[in-house]
Amino acid sequence: MVKLEQLTELVLRAGELLTDTVLSEDVAVKGDSDFVTRADTAVQEFIRRETALLCPEARFIAEENQINDYSGSGAAFVLDPVDGTTNLMHGFGQSAISLAYYEGREGIYGVVYNPFTGELFRAERGCGAYLGDKLIYGKKRDKVADCLAIVEFSPYYKQTSADTFEMIRQLFLRTHDVRAVGSAALDLVYVACGRADIFMSRKLKTWDYAAAQIILREAGCNISDFSGAPLMLDGVADVIACTGGVFSELCDFAKNYIE
Repeated sequence: MVKLEQLTELVLRAGELLTDTVLSEDVAVKGDSDFVTRADTAVQEFIRRETALLCPEARFIAEENQINDYSGSGAAFVLDPVDGTTNLMHGFGQSAISLAYYEGREGIYGVVYNPFTGELFRAERGCGAYLGDKLIYGKKRDKVADCLAIVEFSPYYKQTSADTFEMIRQLFLRTHDVRAVGSAALDLVYVACGRADIFMSRKLKTWDYAAAQIILREAGCNISDFSGAPLMLDGVADVIACTGGVFSELCDFAKNYIE
């Protein structure tokens, strides 16, 4: 039986690879504004090897895989070895390892770790969400106008940036302000611990949100696609997340930007 403590230990150990500057400065280009460092591949291979020992029958869904099995059956580990690779390349200090464990389509454990700040977010289904040893909750808000939003700019899809920036501009006009960190996993857990109230991004991959959505739900927050439907582990999704009280209003806004 896989345990949260085992996943937490793996992520903490992998954090030493993420902070190795020799690995992070060895960069290859995958696509438009899409990079991979040797830290990405080293973290992924380490966690792939260790999770295979924990649960050999589980699928392993990860960013640097050539092919992923999104069938939804049986157990699965879902990994983003470095969420915020561009941040890592520039020494921005906002990059994370995101690891989740699912049984079927049910999220059981989620761990998000930023080794540059030492912040470890984790959750087990039905057992609450934690930052370190502190239980965390999203803040209570009653309207979007009282919220701080956090967004991502979908840099891999610059051909649609005009629409993306217009969406963010409209969100900015409706909220206190807008922030951008450059790591969707960290954005989402920042909503879970009350640092922001709303998250919105187009075209996230499964590994961007798989762990964070477990943490969000255990922190009393909402997460869905732009239509308000639950997120599936099936590739790409437009994602919103928020603290309690504003989900309906945020959904109504997001529906205007469904492609």
